[in-house]
Amino acid sequence: MAAVQNDTVLLVDGVEHRAARIDTDPHVFVVGTALDDSTLVSVVVSRDELAYVRIELQRRSVSTNVR
Repeated sequence: MAAVQNDTVLLVDGVEHRAARIDTDPHVFVVGTALDDSTLVSVVVSRDELAYVRIELQRRSVSTNVR
């Protein structure tokens, strides 16, 4: 099995993006995608927790009022 698999999707803001996954490490699962030409995202999840999560991402607006 190749270290990087390009056969999955990652939901970002409810939209499916072609994604790459690394599913060879015994401790973590990794998935990532390019959102556009300048933005990449990736998620690393402990294998112990993988059965309890659904991996989806949602963009948040950036606040200019940092306290």
